[in-house]
Amino acid sequence: MTPKSEVLVAEYAHHLLRSTAFQEEFFRWGVGIVDDLWSTNFTRMSRIRIPLPPRPVQRAIADELDQIEAMISKLDELASSLRVRRSAVGSTLHSMGFDLVGLKWLMHEVDERAGDDNQDLPLLSVSIHHGVQLRDESSSRQQASVDLSKYKVARAGDIVLNRMRAFQGGLGQARIDGLVSPDYAVLRPMGGLTAGWAEYVMRSPEFIEAMSQWVRGIGATDQGNVRTPRINVRDLLGLRIPLPASDELRHISDHLDQVTGSIDDMLTKVAKLRELLIERCSAFIADVVTGRKELA
Repeated sequence: MTPKSEVLVAEYAHHLLRSTAFQEEFFRWGVGIVDDLWSTNFTRMSRIRIPLPPRPVQRAIADELDQIEAMISKLDELASSLRVRRSAVGSTLHSMGFDLVGLKWLMHEVDERAGDDNQDLPLLSVSIHHGVQLRDESSSRQQASVDLSKYKVARAGDIVLNRMRAFQGGLGQARIDGLVSPDYAVLRPMGGLTAGWAEYVMRSPEFIEAMSQWVRGIGATDQGNVRTPRINVRDLLGLRIPLPASDELRHISDHLDQVTGSIDDMLTKVAKLRELLIERCSAFIADVVTGRKELA
């Protein structure tokens, strides 16, 4: 769509069409069966009425929102840097000279199903950035099955692996008992390995790179175009990780917990500030065009 420059400033249209108010109106004019099969064609969209202040006011609104959008971009860059720094924490473990031990001696796969007794457990998902989290807190729109009886039970201290996203960092430790997708793998540490140490090592760039060599699918992981990628648990357990003595392991893990805890706190603050800026963007246009706010 090309804005008519004599009446509509393109930058104003950019922000207006991305605002929450317009998204809701756009959705209202759509048709479909369910949310993710919803469509608003151009004919229906063209009937939507939008606030159209004079061009100088449109330009002023766009300039103000451009500044906010620039701040959001800076926050995204900061969050990305913090995530890289967090993932690099595990890299230090590979350079400390510890003996390498095969995972097959340190963890085993468990396949406990929810059945009728465990369906009240909370649903968990695995995020590339956040590890294992409550599905309600996840940004994914993954839908759970109505029948949870075949879902796998992950106990606190287990390592949960999204086999389709493991080579991108989609794994982590479960901190509470919960249910995970039947396609996930649930691994239980043993032989002196703690869930915390396993998560740090297995989410490190070095381990992810080694794991990516065993991904099975159509395409290539280095080009990012693998279709239906999965890692076989048997191949995963064939990999080796650094493992110190138990006392040293606990000491290092405690230190890494402090470091990553500080990074996680910063990420939380960045996310909250980003959310506030987005809310400001959404409300700003409506406040100006309705007269609730005047431009300086």
